[in-house]
Amino acid sequence: MPNTEETIVVGGGFAGLVAAYLLAEQGHAVTVLSRAPLGGIAGGIGWRDFSLDLGCHIFGNSDDRTTEVLLALLDNDVIPVHMRFASQFGGERLEGFEIPNLAAVADSAQMVLEIARAASMEHEPAGTLEELLVQRFGPTAAAAAAAAFEKIYRTAPSNVAPEAIAATCFKRIRVVEDEAAHILKQSSALDAVIAAGSQEDPMKFYRDCERAPYRAFYPAKNGMAGFVASAKRVLGAMGVSFAVGDAIEEVQLGARVSVRTSKRVHTADSCIWTAGMGALEQTLVGTRTLEGTSHGVPMALFYYDIDCAQSGPYSYVNNFDSEKLVFRAALPGSYGQGSNCPEGRAYLCCEVPTERDSAVFAHPDDFAATVWDEACALGVVTGSYEHFRTLTTPVSYKVPMAHFASTAEPIREQLEGDHRLVVTNEWAFTKNGIIVDVEGCIGALAATRRAA
Repeated sequence: MPNTEETIVVGGGFAGLVAAYLLAEQGHAVTVLSRAPLGGIAGGIGWRDFSLDLGCHIFGNSDDRTTEVLLALLDNDVIPVHMRFASQFGGERLEGFEIPNLAAVADSAQMVLEIARAASMEHEPAGTLEELLVQRFGPTAAAAAAAAFEKIYRTAPSNVAPEAIAATCFKRIRVVEDEAAHILKQSSALDAVIAAGSQEDPMKFYRDCERAPYRAFYPAKNGMAGFVASAKRVLGAMGVSFAVGDAIEEVQLGARVSVRTSKRVHTADSCIWTAGMGALEQTLVGTRTLEGTSHGVPMALFYYDIDCAQSGPYSYVNNFDSEKLVFRAALPGSYGQGSNCPEGRAYLCCEVPTERDSAVFAHPDDFAATVWDEACALGVVTGSYEHFRTLTTPVSYKVPMAHFASTAEPIREQLEGDHRLVVTNEWAFTKNGIIVDVEGCIGALAATRRAA
């Protein structure tokens, strides 16, 4: 009988839980090491008998394989959700889209001409997100998209790497009405960059989804905290062990991988590192060259206890107008169908990107009334509130700075071809994108080990 391969997963966030599942599915003996509580921002907290998500979360059914992994971690205990959403930009609300309507602030015909021209050209690799947006959409749409990007990320696209596009809603852009968009999308080149609505037929653009007929789903119990609890149970039943709350101090690559924490030394045949290149550099190489090569967005989160009757028609609305505080206002209490709320109650969650030295970050409670009024104006809730709570985090959304790749290259070269340790892409943004990346990393690790 062959020996079971032992693998350490460093990081217990969403990527780490996915890696543990995929490895255990292949028969590995897996240990998850996590300094922070399991789930990270994919977890939740309790408040007034609510189970609050840490920000606005939902699971997307975009292909059968990623849905299979998500349903397995959720032990198939999910609620199908028909999402209704909108966006606001230039003071105009756009029904059925979560991306900004660039035509609200720029000339639609000019943008279409520039997009068609850009699609017909060959481009050198972009050095910044700004360059990539111009290459994909032309200068007019790129400038309009930049304003929406800065609302969320509190920095200009010229400062960040092109890989940051994975963390944005700008893979496709809205520049014309749906009727015209469907005509333009007959061109495969334009189809890749122009968005059209699918609110009434959510599965319209998702043809690889035979497993489940719904576009989105949510944990059936306790929101994202329920996801973490379910994932831990499922992984435990698969033999995965956990060491949580223990900081990693050193990593050594010898005949086996050795990971020393403040409590003990863990060894294994291989390691999947999901905790970011900066942390790996410090513990493996002992240097800190990657400090300052990523941009994290401070955020204030506002939660309101509401009566179910105060819930508006939307699951969430994204507001890209820079003069407003709120970026996203969501009703997880509604699409949780009461499983994460006391009877008869729901909750509103508002995400407010900001800066560390801002008044809203230092004293978020002082802005609760303003944030509530903005959510009402967006149509997400109605009436007034009595109970609320706030949270702040110094890093929420995170993107690579323009010089990240060149700074990280020596570390990547040191690891290239190594059959013991592989690093996941910390810039993979969506849950489905993270699953695809992690599965690819595990496949690459297996290939290099076979070659060795």
